[in-house]
Amino acid sequence: MLILFLLSYFSDTTNLTLLVVLVLTSFSVFLILLRMLMSAASIVRMKESEKAVALQRMLQRDEAVCKKWSRGVFDKYVRNINEPRVAAYAYYVILL
Repeated sequence: MLILFLLSYFSDTTNLTLLVVLVLTSFSVFLILLRMLMSAASIVRMKESEKAVALQRMLQRDEAVCKKWSRGVFDKYVRNINEPRVAAYAYYVILL
């Protein structure tokens, strides 16, 4: 029923495009939050020595993602940030 309502409301091309963008953005934010939650849950179960290594790996992975995105869509926001850790946090703030 909800799907039929959405399809009838967004029957116009512009509205349909907005719906697709909204759904894709919501889904990508959901996946990012889910990944962060799963990473946090796995770190809680680790020993102290393993936590430091896991946190460092997560930071390196997030920095790599940030560098990839900074070359594209978010280039104008994070291009001038030289510190990769700050760039990674800026990436998360911009994305969320």
